[in-house]
Amino acid sequence: MQRFSLIGLHVLFVLAALVGNGQASPLAQGPVKAVATLPDIADLVREIGGDRVEVKAICKGTENVHAVRLKPSHVVMTSRCEAFFQVGLSLEHAWVPGLIKTSRNRKIQAGQPGLVTVSEGMTVLEKPASLSRKEGADIHPEGNPHVNLAHGAGRHMAARIRDSLVELRPKHKAEFEARFKAFEAKSKAAEIRWTKLAAQLKDKKVIVYHSEFNYLLEDLGLEVLATIEPKPGVPPTPGHLAKVIQIARKHPKAVVLTAAWSNNRAVDRVVDTCECCKLVLASMAVKEQSWLDSMEDIHRSLANAFEVAYPSDEASDEEGAVPTEETP
Repeated sequence: MQRFSLIGLHVLFVLAALVGNGQASPLAQGPVKAVATLPDIADLVREIGGDRVEVKAICKGTENVHAVRLKPSHVVMTSRCEAFFQVGLSLEHAWVPGLIKTSRNRKIQAGQPGLVTVSEGMTVLEKPASLSRKEGADIHPEGNPHVNLAHGAGRHMAARIRDSLVELRPKHKAEFEARFKAFEAKSKAAEIRWTKLAAQLKDKKVIVYHSEFNYLLEDLGLEVLATIEPKPGVPPTPGHLAKVIQIARKHPKAVVLTAAWSNNRAVDRVVDTCECCKLVLASMAVKEQSWLDSMEDIHRSLANAFEVAYPSDEASDEEGAVPTEETP
């Protein structure tokens, strides 16, 4: 869990006090000043809010979201914001609660409309049967929190953002709704391509380091042969790594998936020993990249790794091709 030194914490409290606790006039109807934990969410806030929002992301998109290093600037912008958007499901539990408390911003405390959890209402995978630390160092009581990579996540998160912006700026409801509909259409068109890709990836197999890609793999129907982490957040022992290598040798066409921040020394050992294909995927968008572009890049990378053609951009009118529900 992220920890501040006593001196550092004192500095953050002073900074929060100096910026006036983020309490704007209740009559102010300028752009909604927002903070988002991930670049994915910041992009969707811009998609739905347009010129009616000003949003900044805390993560750059290349780090381990479970262990973000906070800076004084993060406290300053959080203390000034009117809305704070997070994934939730304990994805950011190591640093968001402390950040919000330190900001002293009453608008974004628990129970206030300014604190928005975009995963609320989503179908969640892998809810643990036990919360014992024996099950791993990175246990999430509500289930796997990496829902931003689910095929329908963009539509669901955008809908939550639309609803929150309507609550904050009700007079712009029609504008937010129109922008949501435009994004929804783009997202559904992309989901058709991803569904076509899933058909081409049938019976393909992967080995993963961590569980951040499980929603994506579930939607694509890819089989996970092994996880290099023996338990969430626990580095592999030599014995466990040997078992993974044994599995990989039986499936030479499997692709080993990892994120840039993972223990890639262990990943490389598996790849080098078994001559499997290694693929480094993003677990979120990077700053200034859209959620849709990030997801398109991920799917194209998987198509290349498995040597299949990426589906064309032509939309399909086949019945049942486009999901209609709001939750992935």
